[in-house]
Amino acid sequence: MRTLFIKIFLWFWLAMAMLIGVTFLITAVTQPDMNVTPGRRAMQTASAIYAQTSIRAFEKDGPAAVEEIFARIDKNANLKATLLDENGKVLVGSPLSPDLAKSVLPGGAELVFDREKMATVRRVASEDGKKYIFVTAFDRNLLPFIGVSNRTRAIRFLATVLTGGLVCYGLAKYLTSPLARLRVATQQFADGKLSTRIGPAIGKRRDEAADLARDFDVMAERIELLVNSQKRLLGDISHELRSPLARLTVALELARRRSGPDAFEYLKRIEQESERLNELIGELLSLARMESESGVLNPETIDMAEFIQGIADDVDFEAQASNRSVNLVGAPTCRVNGSSELLRRAVENVARNALHHTPEGTAVEIAVSCKNGRVTIGVRDFGTGVPEGDLKNIFKPFYRVADARERATGGVGLGLAIAQRAVSLHGGEISARNLDRGLMVEIRLPNADVG
Repeated sequence: MRTLFIKIFLWFWLAMAMLIGVTFLITAVTQPDMNVTPGRRAMQTASAIYAQTSIRAFEKDGPAAVEEIFARIDKNANLKATLLDENGKVLVGSPLSPDLAKSVLPGGAELVFDREKMATVRRVASEDGKKYIFVTAFDRNLLPFIGVSNRTRAIRFLATVLTGGLVCYGLAKYLTSPLARLRVATQQFADGKLSTRIGPAIGKRRDEAADLARDFDVMAERIELLVNSQKRLLGDISHELRSPLARLTVALELARRRSGPDAFEYLKRIEQESERLNELIGELLSLARMESESGVLNPETIDMAEFIQGIADDVDFEAQASNRSVNLVGAPTCRVNGSSELLRRAVENVARNALHHTPEGTAVEIAVSCKNGRVTIGVRDFGTGVPEGDLKNIFKPFYRVADARERATGGVGLGLAIAQRAVSLHGGEISARNLDRGLMVEIRLPNADVG
C-alpha cells in the first residue's frame, strides 16, 4: 500500500469520487421536487377535469360521446386517455400496457413511467357514487423535470465511481509503469548484469519518465564500458608482469651464486618481495578470469563433508607454524553442484583470512549446515572483528580495514574479493558479521540435494 502506483491511484480515485459525490449532492438538494413542480400540478388539474367530464359524458351519452372527448384531448393536448371501471375493465379508450394494468389494481401507483411515456392514474367517483379509474398517458418531455428514485441515483453514482476508478487505474498505471521497469533494471544492474537496458521496454514514450529511463541506459552503457575496460586492463597488466617477474627470479638466483655472504640477507628480502608480487599477480589473474566468466564451466557434484574436511586439514597444517589451529565443528552430509577448484579457493581464502586475524593460541572454527535448501559454510575467528561500516566493503578488491594491520599479515585485499566472486558464480552469497568476540564469515550455496 506504500507504492507510488497505489498512492497515485487512490488519490486520483478519491478526488474523483469526492467530486462526483458533491455533484450528486448539489443536484439532489437543488433539483425541484416532483410533487410540487408547476408542470406536475397542471397535469394533475387537467387530469381531474378530463376525468369528471368523461364520466359525466359516459353516464349521460354513452361511450361514443367519451370517444369524441378523448379524440379532442389527443388532438389538443397529445394525451391518450382510457376510462375503466373500478375493477380495471376498459370502458372507453385504448388497452393498457402491462405496467399501466398493474397500476390500476388496488394499491397501484398514481404515477407510472416507462422509457418514453408517463401516465397518471386517478380513481374518481361520479355524482351518484359509482367508482371509475381514469388513466392519461403522455410524452415524458411534456414535464419540465421527471425525477428519479434514490435507487436509480445510487446506481448512477456507483457506476460513475467505478468508471472513474478504471480511468484512474489506467492513468496511475501509465504514470508508474516506467518507474517499475526502471526499478527492476536498477536491481539487475546492481546484481552485476551490466548489459541491462530499459529503453526497449519504454517504447516511444516522450515524457519525463521516458527521459529518465533513457538517461539510465546511457549511464549503464558508460559504466559497462568502463568496467569492462578495467577488467581487460587488469588482466593484461597482470599477464604482462609475469614475464619480467620470471626474469627477475632468474637474475636473483644468478646474483645469489655470485655474491658474497653479506648480500644474502638483502637477496632473501628481494626473493620474499618477489614471491609476494608473484602471489599478487596470480590473484589478480584469478580475479580477472572470474570477473569475465558468467557461470561455472563443467560443474560437478561436491560432497561438502569430505570437501570441507580436506580444506580444514590443509589450513590447520599451515596454522600449526604460528601456534594456531583450525577446528571443523560440524559437516553434515550434503552436496553442491559447482567447481571444486573455485569453491576450494573461496573457502581457503576465507579460512586463511580468519587465521591471520585470530590471536595465537586460538582456533579458527569451520561449521557446515544444510537447511532451507541452502548449504551454509561458517568460518569464525576470535580476533577484534571489523567495524560495522566496513562489513560490506571487505569483499571489494584491495579494500583494507586497517592498512597497517593488513600489511603486517601480508594481505593484499584480494582474498575475500576472489571468494565473493567464486561464490557468486555458483549462485550463492557471502556475508560477514561481528560476534561477541571475533568475526563470522558465512558462505551460502544452493543445496544440490534439494531439486
